[in-house]
Amino acid sequence: MSIKSSDNECPPQYSERLCNRDLAPLLKEGAAADKDRTQHWTWYNIFAFWMADVHSVGGYVFAASLFALGLTGWQVLVSLLLGIFIVQLFANLLGRPGQQVGVPYAVVARLSFGVFGANVPAVIRGSIALVWYGIQTYLASGALNIVLLKLFPGMQSLNDPHFLGLSALGWLSFMIIWFLQALVFWRGMEAIRRFIDWAGPAVYVVMFLLAFWIVSKAGIHNISFSLGTEKLSGWSAVWQMIIAIALVAGYFAGPTLNFSDFSRYCRDYEAVKRGNFWGLPVNFLMFSIVTVVVVSGTLPVFGKMITDPVATVGHIDNMVAALLGAFTFVTATIGINIVANFVSPAFDFSNVAPSKISWRMGGMIAALGSVFLTPWNLFNNPAAIHYTVDFLAATIGPLYGIILADYYLVKKREIKVDDLFSDKPEGAYWYTNGVNWLAVWSVIPATLLAIAISFTPGDLKNFSLFLGGILGAVIYVGLMRKAGAPSGAAATATSGD
Repeated sequence: MSIKSSDNECPPQYSERLCNRDLAPLLKEGAAADKDRTQHWTWYNIFAFWMADVHSVGGYVFAASLFALGLTGWQVLVSLLLGIFIVQLFANLLGRPGQQVGVPYAVVARLSFGVFGANVPAVIRGSIALVWYGIQTYLASGALNIVLLKLFPGMQSLNDPHFLGLSALGWLSFMIIWFLQALVFWRGMEAIRRFIDWAGPAVYVVMFLLAFWIVSKAGIHNISFSLGTEKLSGWSAVWQMIIAIALVAGYFAGPTLNFSDFSRYCRDYEAVKRGNFWGLPVNFLMFSIVTVVVVSGTLPVFGKMITDPVATVGHIDNMVAALLGAFTFVTATIGINIVANFVSPAFDFSNVAPSKISWRMGGMIAALGSVFLTPWNLFNNPAAIHYTVDFLAATIGPLYGIILADYYLVKKREIKVDDLFSDKPEGAYWYTNGVNWLAVWSVIPATLLAIAISFTPGDLKNFSLFLGGILGAVIYVGLMRKAGAPSGAAATATSGD
C-alpha cells in the first residue's frame, strides 16, 4: 500500500509503513516552495545549531567542571580541544549520509538495521532525548523562577507548597517553558532554524557582558584558569587529561548520533564540515574560556564559587542585568532542548509508524512524556540521575559503531535511496522481514559491556562510549563479512569526496 505523493510528498512507490512528508528525502534547494522540504541550510545554520547545543546551563556547568579537575589552564584547554576535535570528526562522519540523501537519523539507521529494525536505534535515541528534554526544561524553569520572583516578589509564597515534588511556582515556570518550546517546535524546522540562528549569538552577548562585569568587580588579577583545589602533576595529570577528553566526547554523544536530523537540510557537505568546525572547536573553546572567567570571578565577588549561571545572575543586584541574564539562559536552554531533545524524538517516534505519527506528533509524545517523568525528582536525586544517565549513555556507543561501520566499511558510502522506503522483500534493506538481525545481535553484547563498564568503580566508566562503539563495530563487521554481505553494489546516490 502506498502513499500518494500529493498527500504526503512521498513518491507513489514508497510504502506508507515507511514514509511520510517528514521522513521523505529532501529536495535540492529551490525545488519546492516549502523550505522545510529542501536542502537550503548554510554553514552558519550548522554553526548556530552547535551554539544552541553548547550555550546552555548544562553546557556552562560542564565547561566549568573541566577546569575543576585539578589541571592547569593550558592542560584543560588542550584536553578540551582534543575532545572537541573528536566530536567534530564524528559529527562529520555521522552527518554525511543524512546530507547525502536528505533523510533523518532514523532513516539512515535503516541502512544497517533494516527498514523496520531501525526502530531499535530510533527508539533508543528518542527515549534518551525524552529524559533530557524533561531535565533541560526543568533547568530552564529555574532561570524563569528568578525572573518571576524579581518582577513579582509576592510570588515567593508559591515557592513553598509542593505537588509531586515541585512547588506551585516551579510548576508554573516549568509549564511556561514547556509551552514556549512546543510553540517554536510546532511551527516547523524553518522556525527552529530561525530561532537558533539568533539564540546562540544572543547568549554570547550576555556572556561577554557578564564576564566584563565580573572582571571589573573582581579585578583581573583574581581571575584564574584553574578552579580545582587539588593540583595534579605527572602521570596523574596526563590521565586526568585523557578523562577530560573522554568527558567532552561523551557530553555531545547524543546530538552527534542523530546529527543527520540537521545535516540533511544542508545544501552540500562542505557546509556541514565548515559549520562543524566553527560550531565545535572554535565555539566551544571560546564559550569555555568565557565560562571559566565568570566562574573564577564569582569567588572574590560573591565570596563563594558559583558554577550555575542562573545562580550567578540571581546574585546580581542590578534588576535589569539580572533579568537580562536570566532571560538569556532561559532562551539558551530552550534552544538546546529543541535541537537536542525535541527534534530527535520527533523523527524517531514518527519512524515507528509514519502513517499514524507525524513529526509534530512524535515531538509532542516526547514533550508529554517528559512531564510524567517528573524530571525534577530525577535531577534532584544524585543516585537516580547518575544511574539513569550512565545507563542511557551506555546504549549510544554501540549505535555509533554499527552505523558508522556499516556506512563506511560495509556499504562503502553507497545508498539505494528508494530501498530505504521499500517494504518489498527484494529491497536492499529488507534483510529478514525488514530487520537485519546481525545488527541487533551486535548491539546486545556491546551494550551490555558498555553498561557493565558504566557501573564499574573507577575511571574506566568514562570510556564506555568508546569501548561500546568499538565492540559493536567489530562484531557487526565480522558478522556481515561472515554472512557474505555485499559491500555496496550499484547505488542511487553516491557521496563524493
